[in-house]
Amino acid sequence: MSSLPANSSSPSASWANWLQLHLVVLAWGFTGPLGRLISLPPVETVAWRTGMAALGLAVVARMLRAGLNVGGHTALKLLGNGLLVGGHWMLFFLAVKLGNVSVAMAALPTTMIWCSLLEPLFEKGRRISRLELGMGVLMVLAVG
Repeated sequence: MSSLPANSSSPSASWANWLQLHLVVLAWGFTGPLGRLISLPPVETVAWRTGMAALGLAVVARMLRAGLNVGGHTALKLLGNGLLVGGHWMLFFLAVKLGNVSVAMAALPTTMIWCSLLEPLFEKGRRISRLELGMGVLMVLAVG
């Protein structure tokens, strides 16, 4: 039986967190095979996924009576982040189409390396974390 994290506020919250983590891992695991089965090109696949996510966000915001308005500077940051993430997913689905699911999924552990190198460029005063970089390299080695 697995043990729960010691710093959790309640057992039900801990189980909910563990369940959420496992569902995310399951979703990531199915992303490659589903991308292989989808007949749409990568750009259209990402466009449809983005549209469905935006619609879902709008529905949830409406149910919670929350606004989605952001300021101009924040909107530019969100747009830049969205373009970067969208480009990542387009390249991922292109890799699935051109290569195979195994090769595309094997590249996912490099995400931590890229984040540890790129994040300091966008966050002023933050240095490259040796721990994050080392963990990323260990993850790549483990998959290899």
